[in-house]
Amino acid sequence: MNIVQIVKNTINNVSSFSHNILATMNQQEKIASEQLLAANETNNNMTTLGQASQEISQQTESVAVAASKVLTLAEEGNKMVDKTFEQMQSLRETVDNISRKNQELGEKTTQIGNISSLANLVSSLAMQTNILALNAAVEAVRAGEQGSGFAVVAKEIRKLADQSSEAAKRINVIVPEIKAAINSTLKVTNEGKKIVNAGVKTAEETANTFQNLTEVVSHLFASNQQIHHNTEQQADAIQNAIESMNNLNYTTAETAKSISQVTTSTQELYEAALKLKKIV
Repeated sequence: MNIVQIVKNTINNVSSFSHNILATMNQQEKIASEQLLAANETNNNMTTLGQASQEISQQTESVAVAASKVLTLAEEGNKMVDKTFEQMQSLRETVDNISRKNQELGEKTTQIGNISSLANLVSSLAMQTNILALNAAVEAVRAGEQGSGFAVVAKEIRKLADQSSEAAKRINVIVPEIKAAINSTLKVTNEGKKIVNAGVKTAEETANTFQNLTEVVSHLFASNQQIHHNTEQQADAIQNAIESMNNLNYTTAETAKSISQVTTSTQELYEAALKLKKIV
């Protein structure tokens, strides 16, 4: 085999080899372009996801601040309700003491009734004394000058009897008023006791409600804190993924660039081989 034939064979081999390489590189360039597009799209999606994650993190932080304020208010409200409940309990004890005192006073209305009976007795005795004094005055008049001193005494006795009678009448007027006032006080005290008991019950229920609210808000606050922490970790992970995707994009772009350069060189080699083939 002469040199010309060897050169022809070599050129044919180079031409065939470069043609195959060119076809392969075109395919690789197409794949690299598709990978670059996919990487860019993935990077865009990751960027969007990262922005959304950052927004969620900021929102959860805002919610955490709001939940913290609500928790503080709930705790303060719970303290105020507890204080109100204690005051209501103290008020109930005071009202109970007043009720017992009024009950004792009510039991003494019987004694007040006895006073009224005594006043009636005094009034009756005063009337009898007045009659006796009147009779004594008549007898003193009959006795003439010798009975004048006794007449003066009888007059004073009648005066005292009249005063006693008037006092007894006033007592009979005042005693029913006192009894009525005591009964009214007992009634008002009992009503007040009912109202205070209802207030204590309401305060107790409110205290329980605030306690439950505080527990719920506290649990919500803790959960939100955990969500915020997880979201921050997610945002950091996404940011790391974005950086990795950027590096991958850069590498893919460089690879595509290198493949394009190799494709161009292979194309030039193939064309040169064709030219040599025509010459030889």
